[in-house]
Amino acid sequence: MNILPLIVFLFFNYISCDNCTDCLAKNEVFCFSQAKCGWLFCQAWTDKSLNCPDVRENIAEYNETFVKDIMLVTSTAAAAEDPQKCFDNALPSMKLINKYEVQCSDLAKCVAYLSIDHSYSAINLAFRGTQGDVQLIEQALNYVKGNREFFKNGKVFNYFLEAFIYLWVGGLEEDLIPTLRKYPDYQVWINGYSLGGAIASVSAAYLVKIGLINPQNVRLVTFGQPRTGDYEFVTWIDTHLPYTFRIVNQRDPVPQLPPKIGLVQLFHFRTEIWYTSATKYETCQQADGPFCSASQLFLNWSDHLVYFSRNIGKWAKSNCTL
Repeated sequence: MNILPLIVFLFFNYISCDNCTDCLAKNEVFCFSQAKCGWLFCQAWTDKSLNCPDVRENIAEYNETFVKDIMLVTSTAAAAEDPQKCFDNALPSMKLINKYEVQCSDLAKCVAYLSIDHSYSAINLAFRGTQGDVQLIEQALNYVKGNREFFKNGKVFNYFLEAFIYLWVGGLEEDLIPTLRKYPDYQVWINGYSLGGAIASVSAAYLVKIGLINPQNVRLVTFGQPRTGDYEFVTWIDTHLPYTFRIVNQRDPVPQLPPKIGLVQLFHFRTEIWYTSATKYETCQQADGPFCSASQLFLNWSDHLVYFSRNIGKWAKSNCTL
């Protein structure tokens, strides 16, 4: 029996590569380790298009200088008593328009601020992260309450959506709309750390969805953000917002929360920038698969507290001077 044709077939079948999107279109999974359709003998595979290699056109390029020297300052300033003092020390061209503090639950307050930087032609909107153990526990307990519809584009974790709505009607809407009308061509920077990153994501999606902001003007950057919405919601963000970056520091556990379990599993949008050390990073092709930061078995809470070698809480209390 001549087995040479069989060997040749198996050889070329093994070395040939399939396209991830095409595999999913055929209702098959895509195997990363073999670059082929099918899960047989596969170590890592996906059945989600957002975990396919990113082939979107006009993908924004990650700018570490912008994120480190500007976005980190604006996100940290949300936790400062007076954001303007933080700006004066670390980003003098940024000017505060207003700060908003609302009771977003029975036990905790949520904070945001609006500012403008004419030197960069940018309007900035930032949200404060979790404050204290009480708010952290409250978020965990609210997970069992489930999610709420985001228009007809998926669902968002109830706590994050309600926090944005309280801030929106608590003064943010009144100031932001006239500012956007006065400077329609300015970029709109939307950012936050931890809980603030989740609210920032909801904010960016909401403002684009209702037509207040041109999505091409949005710069959404978050640090240590937890999962915020379901797969349909993050697919909508991935489709409509071309500039979205989630910064994750090493073994930060917060981006792995809430866990992807239950009837409505939450998911991350692209693009994750995973810092494997204080200075080295990877641009992750997959949105939320077992890759990059999600590949780490052992997590470290201290990695959530520090980004770009700065303890966010301490830096905010020092008005960005340390």
